[in-house]
Amino acid sequence: MAHVSPNKKNDVGRNYKTGGEVEVNETYVGGKGKNRAKLWHGNEKLKEVVFGMVERKGKAKVRHVITSGTRSLLPEIEKNIMLNTQIYSDKWGAYKTLPK
Repeated sequence: MAHVSPNKKNDVGRNYKTGGEVEVNETYVGGKGKNRAKLWHGNEKLKEVVFGMVERKGKAKVRHVITSGTRSLLPEIEKNIMLNTQIYSDKWGAYKTLPK
């Protein structure tokens, strides 16, 4: 775990916006890997979506989001990434509406 000195906590807080070149990606965590598209025997926990934004040669932000769709990811990008930032992503459909 990284050490953050008390006087630098505000730099990595919720109000900090990343900029420059930022890579974004989402992933699913939790649950067993069997039959990921549906529940196995109906008693497994659903996987949760985690969304990450990483400045190249800089800081990272990770957020738990409800879904991996456009309505969940784009507001997180708008809140956490400065305007005119170069964003790198995979070809996931939620990112198609980002300006090129």
